[in-house]
Amino acid sequence: MPTLTTRAKLFILAEVTAALLVSAFALTHWSWPGAGTFLLLFGLSAATGALKVVLPRIEGNLSVSYVFLMWGIVSMGLGETLLMGWAAALVQSYWHCKKKPATIQLLFNLSVISLSIGLASLAFNASIMRELLPNQIVRIFLAALAYFLGNTLSVAIVIGLTERLPVWNVWRTSYLWSFPYYVLS
Repeated sequence: MPTLTTRAKLFILAEVTAALLVSAFALTHWSWPGAGTFLLLFGLSAATGALKVVLPRIEGNLSVSYVFLMWGIVSMGLGETLLMGWAAALVQSYWHCKKKPATIQLLFNLSVISLSIGLASLAFNASIMRELLPNQIVRIFLAALAYFLGNTLSVAIVIGLTERLPVWNVWRTSYLWSFPYYVLS
């Protein structure tokens, strides 16, 4: 792992702080729609965390668990979906990995998944979104867009800050092409 710049460390600190706020919000607004659906989606998310799609031109991979996280965003509360995302991220980080992530990498990964789920949940479930866009399909598309932007921009920013590269170039060349995956899933 390249040495983190001060700016990268500050960005990671901001991500972790924001993720803690999302988690606190989820905890204070906990809902339990049903153990069966949660356990099924939790298991599928964790299991698919082990399935990694290797991405060209970037260090990292795409998790198949995104499909089940979107299902969670649509059918469950934020807290349950966060648990699913954390399980998938932990499996992805540790299952059959040649090199275990550093603590700061793990914190960043868990924070990115938390913020991505939080943004997607807000885009889908916010009262104003339900009023402005009563069509569920449109809100699912917006949730996918919010998840995509939260996830890929966060990673592109930390890479750009760490490697002293223009963030736009990192994002455009490494992540923009993956947008159809997020929408079609």
